[in-house]
Amino acid sequence: MLSRALDRNRESTERNMENRFDPKTLISKYNSLALHEANEANTRLKLIDETVFDLLGWSKQDVSVEDRVSQDGNITYCDYVIRTGMTAFVVEAKRVGVDFQISSAKRREHLRGKILKGEVGSAIKQAREYAYHLGIPFAAITNGAQWIIFPAQRTDQLPTEEWQ
Repeated sequence: MLSRALDRNRESTERNMENRFDPKTLISKYNSLALHEANEANTRLKLIDETVFDLLGWSKQDVSVEDRVSQDGNITYCDYVIRTGMTAFVVEAKRVGVDFQISSAKRREHLRGKILKGEVGSAIKQAREYAYHLGIPFAAITNGAQWIIFPAQRTDQLPTEEWQ
């Protein structure tokens, strides 16, 4: 099922590329937002939404925004939940100026130690909590330029604390 969803997403992405979607436009928008110290809402509207829908090709039927998450009597809202078939993931958005301070040379990173500190660590923990409470296996965080995608649920029977 995951492969069907990914195939459909790839086909949609290819159609968008054929329609001449220019990723350089996103870079220009990112630079403009960074220059003006955009808040999270503007980052979502002008950068992340375009990445999700226009560049990655997700349909609006696959995406819900501001899903209600109830945890420990508190109500919060998850920025994006993307669902298709049996696959789902949450996306926690941060404003364009939040630097995740990760090496662009690394494509993989363990979710422990340095990466779980500071703003990036807080965002990872927040997305992981949303995914846990919504019963969704994967999560991502983004500032519009950087995306960190990770499994949000443990399947090896270790408590989450040992994951850190």
